Amino acid sequence: MSAAKNTYELTYIVNAVISDDQIKDLVNRVSSYISESGGEIIEIDEWGSRRLAFPIQKKRNGHYVNMYFRASGAVIARLERALEIDDNILRYLTLRMDAKMLRHYEKRKSAIVEARDEEKAEKPKHEASKDSKAEKPKKEEPKKDEAKEDQPKADKPKEDQPKADEAKADESQADEAKADESQADETKAKGGEEPADSTDNPEMEEADDAPAQESAETSEEDAESGSEENEKTAEA
Repeated sequence: MSAAKNTYELTYIVNAVISDDQIKDLVNRVSSYISESGGEIIEIDEWGSRRLAFPIQKKRNGHYVNMYFRASGAVIARLERALEIDDNILRYLTLRMDAKMLRHYEKRKSAIVEARDEEKAEKPKHEASKDSKAEKPKKEEPKKDEAKEDQPKADKPKEDQPKADEAKADESQADEAKADESQADETKAKGGEEPADSTDNPEMEEADDAPAQESAETSEEDAESGSEENEKTAEA
């Protein structure tokens, strides 16, 4: 007749100084010892390396392993003896789970399973949203490229501004030169139209002398006519 099996929780701390392969071998050795002794492994949960609350054998860190299994009471005594003589196991604690602990374990396990299922269900949605977001920039890439191509075109007028300013300055200088030339021509024209002095123009002198000669001739004729009339009156 086989002995009744109880559910146990075993937590032990492995020396964190050893390598990861050595830690795996130790965990497998403990699990195989329980299975070979007629036990049944339910779950193995490695918590990883953690800082100890107080130094154990001058060690500050340890690798925590938590496991659940079913076995008879006789197996526990032999298991704890094997854990006691292993130098790489710093501490261990074995608890026999009662009904309350079993209910708590079942609730915790179901909550973990539900959380994992939700994560699996959300992964396709999250990946689909990532794909949609990744596709949008691809459609907008040509617009960005066009904007980049238009930038040099927008910068060209800025580069041509100094040339335009130079051309305007040259045109203004040319206009000023033309204005100066026109002013010079006007002054020359005005200087040529000034009236000549009467002393320098012989024609004007002749024109001025002609009335004087005519008046002299008329005065001589009047004098001659007057003398003739006097002679006639004297004869009479």
